[in-house]
Amino acid sequence: QFNLIVGDLFKAKNDYGQYGDLAQELITWLHSKTHVLALLCELQMSTIGKTLAIIRAVLTRWLSHYLAYRRLLEVWLTLELLITKHETDLRSTGNAQSKAKTSAAITTIKNPTFWHAMAQ
Repeated sequence: QFNLIVGDLFKAKNDYGQYGDLAQELITWLHSKTHVLALLCELQMSTIGKTLAIIRAVLTRWLSHYLAYRRLLEVWLTLELLITKHETDLRSTGNAQSKAKTSAAITTIKNPTFWHAMAQ
């Protein structure tokens, strides 16, 4: 019953579904690209001195969505730095479908409205 209440709360926020979906797609993309995760870990160690894992939300655990989105916010600046340094290399690898997903993920990372919505 508690999950139903939280679901109703999320429905009340108009943009939650759109930005929640983008966040899930970004998390899935990050988990599918071990090279990107390795670069992210390197950048985190050099900038903040520790690594933060990307958390995947579990559908039946509403708190996991909050924790996954909060972690995305924690690594936001490192993700932007990663794109600044490696965008050309990231866009040039993989087949057409992989390139399309990479392009979508990079667009999401560069979108300030997405990050603002995640912070709310």
